[in-house]
Amino acid sequence: HADKMPKGVGMPLIKTRSIDDVPMMSLTLWSERMDDYEILQVGQEFASELKKISDVANIQLIGGRERTLVVMLDKDKLRAQGLDMAGVARHIRMNNVQVQAGSIVTGDVEFPVEAGNFLSSREEVESLIIGTNGGRPVYLKQVARVSDGPHRPVDYVHFGYGKASVEDRKQFPSAYPAVTLAISKKKGSDAMSIAERVRERTGELKKTLLTEDLQISETRNYGETASEKVSELLLHLGIAILAVTLLVMLAMGWRGGLVVFLSVPTTFALTLFAYY
Repeated sequence: HADKMPKGVGMPLIKTRSIDDVPMMSLTLWSERMDDYEILQVGQEFASELKKISDVANIQLIGGRERTLVVMLDKDKLRAQGLDMAGVARHIRMNNVQVQAGSIVTGDVEFPVEAGNFLSSREEVESLIIGTNGGRPVYLKQVARVSDGPHRPVDYVHFGYGKASVEDRKQFPSAYPAVTLAISKKKGSDAMSIAERVRERTGELKKTLLTEDLQISETRNYGETASEKVSELLLHLGIAILAVTLLVMLAMGWRGGLVVFLSVPTTFALTLFAYY
C-alpha cells in the first residue's frame, strides 16, 4: 500500500518479534513520598544492576519523567553580546560530545582513549563559552537561564490496590506515582530461573539502593505462572495415565496395563527431549 501513503512520509520500519520479546517479569517501584521523577532516578540504577544478571536481554522503564537541562535564551542579552540562537546551539552541541580518540597499547593490554565529555550538570552548561565580545569570552549564563529538573511527562504509571486486596487497600487507599521495569529474557533461557535470580538480587539491593520510602511490587511473573501450569499439566497427565492403565488392565490383564503405564510416559519424555 505504498501508493496510498501521504507524500513526504517515510517508509515504515518493520521489525520481527518473537515470544522472547514479551517481558516475562515486571517490577513496579512506587512511593507515598517520592514523585515519579525521583523514582525514575532510582529505577534507572536498579535496572542497571538487574541487567548484570545473565540471560536478562532487556529492561524497559515505563513511566517517570527524565532528567532534562533546559536552556532559556534571552534575546535582548544575545543581541547585546552580538550573538544569535543558532550559534549558541552550535556551541552547546560541540561541547556535548564524547568520541573515541584512539588507544594506547602497553604490552598485551590495550587502553581506549576518549576525548571530550558529555555535559552532566547545570554548572557545566552555564560555564560554557559560547562566543566572544570585545575580546572577552561570553559565558552561557550571561545570556541564558539554565534549569535542571524533570522533563515533561511522556507516559503515566500509577500503582494502587483494588477491592480484592482489602488489607492493602486500607493501608494504601490511593493511587501513587510509579515506574515499572519490564524485564525480557534471552532466547532459550528459563523464565523461572531468571525470575528467582531477579528476586534474590532485588532483596540484596533493598539494603543499599532501594530505600524505605520506596515500595516494590511484582506486577508480572510469567515464570511463576508457567511453573504452576506445568505442575497442573503433569498432575492431569498422571491422572490420565493411571485411568487408562486401570481400564487396560481390566480389559486385557496386567501385562497390557503395564505396557501402557510404561509406554505413555516414555513417549512423552522422548518427544519433549527431542524438541528441547
